[in-house]
Amino acid sequence: MASHPKYARGPAGPWILTIVFVVAVQLAIALGSARGMRPELVADLRSLQFVAVALLALFLVVRLHVVVWRRPKILPLSVLAWWLGVELLVAPHLSFGGWNLHYRLIHELDHRPTEVGGRFNSDSIVATEESSAFRPEDLNLVFLGDSFTMGYLLGPGEDAFPALVGAELARQHPDRRIHVANFGWVSSSPFLSYRRLVDTGEKYAPDVVVMAVDMTDFADDLRYERVLEQRGIYWLYDKIPLTLRMLQAVSPKTFREVAARSVGGVPARRFFMTDAPLEETRAWMLPLAANCDRIAAWCGVHGARFVLVVLPRSYQYSAREVPHN
Repeated sequence: MASHPKYARGPAGPWILTIVFVVAVQLAIALGSARGMRPELVADLRSLQFVAVALLALFLVVRLHVVVWRRPKILPLSVLAWWLGVELLVAPHLSFGGWNLHYRLIHELDHRPTEVGGRFNSDSIVATEESSAFRPEDLNLVFLGDSFTMGYLLGPGEDAFPALVGAELARQHPDRRIHVANFGWVSSSPFLSYRRLVDTGEKYAPDVVVMAVDMTDFADDLRYERVLEQRGIYWLYDKIPLTLRMLQAVSPKTFREVAARSVGGVPARRFFMTDAPLEETRAWMLPLAANCDRIAAWCGVHGARFVLVVLPRSYQYSAREVPHN
């Protein structure tokens, strides 16, 4: 039988392999950054480094109990302690696969775009001129909303509906200078849109503010407010984020139900407002209405008109698109 190098089977083997891996990844990050590597890829490589160190720590825990101390009975407690360490020290640095989704939801509740350049202006507002172009004497429109408003997944040369509205207004009113700001971003909602409007809206001197509400926004507003308050299961989002993420992946329905019950029995389904009569859902729709009222109040203070548009889902208007619904 061929012999193997001692370092490959002895206790030093994992140490050496982990150090070599971490250093190699660090060199790849340094070389890639010098050549303009995308920040997302850099974050993924750093995540791999943390995973490698975590696996080395697990190896050491198992080896100490089984080989050195010979106390395998207490191994489960030590593995549990290791996992809690992973939750607290590794989870915040993971970027791939949405594994730290719950952690980021607590610490990056607004999750607004941060890109500057390309499709985004210096305020990370998509498909929008710089705020200096929005002069008070012009007709300025600000659109609030989620990915539908943002135009997520639209290809090059395709405009989201705020830009189409602006083009149509410019055609109908050639004597006016019209500017449109697209404040939409993925998974936003009236609750988050109001926060962005307060932070940035005044710079765009809006005459009209349009809040485009999607059917998912009713559930999102409920969730985001409870995340901010860290109520119910959301108190655990930055403490055991990986455990919660695994539970959600294994049994999403059960996870939604547990999360709903932990905050007072809110509806678990995202489209609850179309599942039952208004008499049964009104109480859970009031938070979104209250956030729209806050946007309207902001508009009143800043001399802008407020327009609320509710975007239907396809199953609400098109039997052709979803004939079996």
